[in-house]
Amino acid sequence: MKKAVILFFILCGVMSVYMTGCSPEGKSSYESVVMEHARVFLPMDGDGRSYENALSAAEEYLEGEMKHKDALKQVDQSRRELMEARNTVKAYEVSKEMSQLMEKYGIIPEEFEVFGNCRAGELQGYIENLDALCECLESAEGSDSGHQQLESLYDQCRTIQENNHGYYYYMFINYWFAGWEEKRVDYVKAQIMDRLECYLPEDYVWETDKDTIEEKGSRYLAAMEECRAE
Repeated sequence: MKKAVILFFILCGVMSVYMTGCSPEGKSSYESVVMEHARVFLPMDGDGRSYENALSAAEEYLEGEMKHKDALKQVDQSRRELMEARNTVKAYEVSKEMSQLMEKYGIIPEEFEVFGNCRAGELQGYIENLDALCECLESAEGSDSGHQQLESLYDQCRTIQENNHGYYYYMFINYWFAGWEEKRVDYVKAQIMDRLECYLPEDYVWETDKDTIEEKGSRYLAAMEECRAE
């Protein structure tokens, strides 16, 4: 995995994770590889949606569009969903049969396995952010300083998540299928991108060169790193 991907995993504290691998079930085409990716990534996209539901609740509270108790309820609900997901994730391993298919279609199995084992680290980051968000939200009602603290934390979380949209799209989707012919890319779009609820930026471009993809991923990563530093 190139620098942008490795640095992302280091920054996010990726730890050993637990996700069940899937066999190609007798299939011998690019479709099996795409569906393997979908089995790995779509749950991560769902995690992102749960997290953003909490951020949206905080935003609506800050704008006076949601009651304090309702915002707290949504943040807590999202946090519980993500904790349950973290507790049920299993270690991911690329099967021998899938490894052969991935190599046939230009994907390095060892790289894909690292990708497949990043969900728990991401979940932990979401949960920690929502723990902090919930704490700030609890103290925001009737307190100017608490309100300001919540607003500051929300802005940081939202900025990082918006950059995550681009990073995930390019490095967790586009990266794996760069260079595929149009028919196969159409299948990727139908089975993965059309099913996304979170990680599809509005201005996405399908890139065919991995160096270009990594360059774009690095820019999103740098923006997130700058936000964390602040």
